[in-house]
Amino acid sequence: MRFSLMPLWAFALLASSAVIAAGGSPCTISAANGNTVNGTSLWGEVPIATHSATDCDVSQFSWNNFLYLVSGDKNGHPRFMSLAPWYDAMPASGKPTWTGAYTPLQTTQLKNKMNRDQAGDKFHLLDVNGKTVAYDIRINQDFMTYIADNGMYTKGAIAKAAAEFKKNSSTGGIWLPPTPTAPAQSAMEIKTAWRAYGSSNKACPSDIMHCEQDSGGNWWGLIGMHLVQKTPQHGEMIWASFEHVANTPDCAAGGNNPIQKNPGSLNANKNIPSLKDQTGWNLFNYTSYKTAGGDGKKCAYPQKNGSGTPLCLTDPNPSGDKSTWIPVNSCRTDQLPPATNCGAATGNLKVTSCLNDNVKKNMPSSIASKWSNYRLIGAEYVFWGSTGTGAPQVGCWNFEDGSFGLTCVADKSGEISVALRGTVNLANTTMETWMQKGIDLKTASLSWTLTQQDCLSCHQPTTTLHQGDMSHLFGRAQQIGDVEAGPLYNESDAQNKCPGVCKNLGGKWNGQWTTTVPNTMSVCGCVADK
Repeated sequence: MRFSLMPLWAFALLASSAVIAAGGSPCTISAANGNTVNGTSLWGEVPIATHSATDCDVSQFSWNNFLYLVSGDKNGHPRFMSLAPWYDAMPASGKPTWTGAYTPLQTTQLKNKMNRDQAGDKFHLLDVNGKTVAYDIRINQDFMTYIADNGMYTKGAIAKAAAEFKKNSSTGGIWLPPTPTAPAQSAMEIKTAWRAYGSSNKACPSDIMHCEQDSGGNWWGLIGMHLVQKTPQHGEMIWASFEHVANTPDCAAGGNNPIQKNPGSLNANKNIPSLKDQTGWNLFNYTSYKTAGGDGKKCAYPQKNGSGTPLCLTDPNPSGDKSTWIPVNSCRTDQLPPATNCGAATGNLKVTSCLNDNVKKNMPSSIASKWSNYRLIGAEYVFWGSTGTGAPQVGCWNFEDGSFGLTCVADKSGEISVALRGTVNLANTTMETWMQKGIDLKTASLSWTLTQQDCLSCHQPTTTLHQGDMSHLFGRAQQIGDVEAGPLYNESDAQNKCPGVCKNLGGKWNGQWTTTVPNTMSVCGCVADK
């Protein structure tokens, strides 16, 4: 699949035209195609009246599907807890099988370092009680079906797909549905962030926050969610992110979540005696902030040309040992403005804020009131060509994203270029805490300076050992399976080559090998080296 290259200035002009066309109109729960944002069904596409989506369309899509996923199933559990956890999609043995059943958070997984590391910097985030935030990743049935049907739960199959992508980035590699061969399917992945509340069910404030008990009897409060979905017109996936309003205040004055002791009438620590009178936030201790000299209006954070001593978003590992983590006060740098004058709202953040306000005012009665305390902080997508659609379903595409440059590996001149749209500095304070807009943080443990990133800085339309299409889930494969080794001519040849082939993928040879194409290709049987 080949497309002609369009100069980047043309994409900027088209993007600007689309924003102007949508500007000055209210963004509410009433979508352009006549649908209503209420979560009664899962939308498979952005609700556009014309071919070109606006920031409002994408935000409405994100909010509706969030409401659908948090709505209760027949047993009262939110639907997203019935999606398949990553460790079921990438099992340690056997083929992944979809169950669609409620699966509680797993204690061993939440304690696993890999599920506490933040993406990119691998930092750990501690809440105001000194407890480490943990992460859970789940996918829907269409995503899991693709993995199972294509054997993409083994490192060997993923490595083969990566080699095919390297040969031809327009057709080779992993491409999640929808695709021309699976047009009715829609891959979805969610990543959730959880605050630890301990073994008592009374600590987690279940009236204002969603609380879950893990398999070991511990309670966790949901504080963040990435909701990512591929649609027929958005091969890049729609990248939406939600947070609990009590996570962090805005770093500066003028936003809709100002610095104060409690976030409005909420107190996320009201059931914790030692904290309830200090702060009502999950990730910001108002009392310690004031003690350190905070003026109650702004919280300085590390910036390239910043002024004042940073009181927020400082180094969480000052010892540099990558194991001793301390709580730091967090704030939102790319803050949402107040939801005022929404009838003439322009600009992505203003549109997002106004839609948040309208959704809260019209929250369906069938959805528990606690969900009104979550808000969309932004959604990111891309804009391609004169039609204004997103990226194609299959085939690599290029975009300029600062120092990361282009993404495709083969014949870059023949691939399309797209422009980023929506919240282009999208970062969740619970998952990309130190990669928010404007940050410039030098730390004791990293050799590089942490600067702002967004979803598409790291998630790209490539196939490597750690990602396929736009998802990093493939980097979590636990099985190795058959790995291509080139031609193997006899047992002696296999004994010489297969141990190294398996070792390259973190495994060991099981003694088996098979010729798949005579004189051209053979595979070595590999198993995980535990």
